[in-house]
Amino acid sequence: MENPSFAPDRASQPFHLSDSSNFTTDSTMPADHAELSTRRLRSHDVVRGSKEIPPVSGLPDSSSPVLQDSSFESGIDPTTERTAYILRKPSSRGEIKAIIEEIHDQLTSASPSHSQYLWVQYIKSDLFAELNDEKLALKGVRTTVFYEKNEILYKVMAGPFHEKIPRGMVSWIEHVFHPMHIEYWNEDFWSGGTGEKDGRFCSKQPDASFYPGPDPLPGQPIPWPSLVVEVGMSESARQLQADARWWYSNSGHQTKVVVLIDADPITHNANVEIWTPVLNQHRGADTRDRPTHVLECTQRAHLRNGVVQGADLRIPFQAVMRRPIANPLETDLILTAAQIRRICR
Repeated sequence: MENPSFAPDRASQPFHLSDSSNFTTDSTMPADHAELSTRRLRSHDVVRGSKEIPPVSGLPDSSSPVLQDSSFESGIDPTTERTAYILRKPSSRGEIKAIIEEIHDQLTSASPSHSQYLWVQYIKSDLFAELNDEKLALKGVRTTVFYEKNEILYKVMAGPFHEKIPRGMVSWIEHVFHPMHIEYWNEDFWSGGTGEKDGRFCSKQPDASFYPGPDPLPGQPIPWPSLVVEVGMSESARQLQADARWWYSNSGHQTKVVVLIDADPITHNANVEIWTPVLNQHRGADTRDRPTHVLECTQRAHLRNGVVQGADLRIPFQAVMRRPIANPLETDLILTAAQIRRICR
C-alpha cells in the first residue's frame, strides 16, 4: 500500500499516557493540554504510553500540486499515522467501543485530545467480519477499512457540533436548488449520507454525500457521489485533504467537488475549503502515471469569532449535477458568509 506523498505541517511533540497493555498512542498533544483521562481505559487494561516522535522539517505547502493520482489511494495521511491512537489485537467489539467513547468524551471536554482517530490493527478475522457487518451501527464515527490488512481507521466525531455540520451543508444545497426547481421529490438528486464506497486499497465513509439524478432501485449499483463533505478538527486538516484526494482518485474522477470543514467544537472557529479539479502543472513531458488534472483546494474561507474572512465560495453547478446549466434559473451554488456562520455555529 502506497503512502500519500505529502507530509504533516508541524513538528511533533511527545504526549504520554499511563502504562498498560496493548493500546498505544503516537499522539502529539501540546504540553499544556490535560492528559487523556484513562479511568475507563484502565478498566479495560488497554492503555500504553506513547512514543516520542522526532520533529519533521522541510515540509511542502498543503496546496502544492499532486504529482501522482495513485499517491492518495491509500486513504491515510502520514500525520494521522503519527498522531492516531493505536489499538493492536483488540479482543472484542466492546473494547473498541469503550475507547471510542473515551476519545469522544475527551474531544468534547474543555481540554480536547489532540487526535480524533483510532487506528485498530491486527484484528482477528472473525472480529473483523463482525466489525464490518456492524460498522454502520456505530454512532458518531466514520470508518476507513483496509480489507487486505484487517485494519480499521475510526474517525470519532466531536459530538453534535461536528455531526450537524454535514447535515447543514446538505440542507444548504437543497435550499439553493429550490428556486432552480431542482428537487429531491422530482428525483433530480438524492443524498447518500455516510454511505460507504470501496476504493482500490480501502473503503471509506464520507460525512455527507450528494448524487445527481434519481436514487438507484434496490439491487442496482450505487454510483460515486458528485460532491462529498468531510468534517474534522483543525488537527485533522491533513487527513481531510488526503480524504479529498482519495475521493477524486478512487472514483475515477467522478467525485469532482469535496468540501472540507475543520472546526473547533469549543470556539466554533472553522476553515472551509472547496476542492475541485485543476490542471496538473507538474505533469511534465513524461505523462505516464501523471493525470492531466488533480484535485486541489481552489477556494477557502475562515470563520473566526463569528466573522468570516474571505470571499463567498462558489461550487460549480455542472460539477455537482454532472450536466451543463440548462436555463436562466440554474446557477453555480454560492456559499455566503452568513451561510457559513449558520452551518458552523
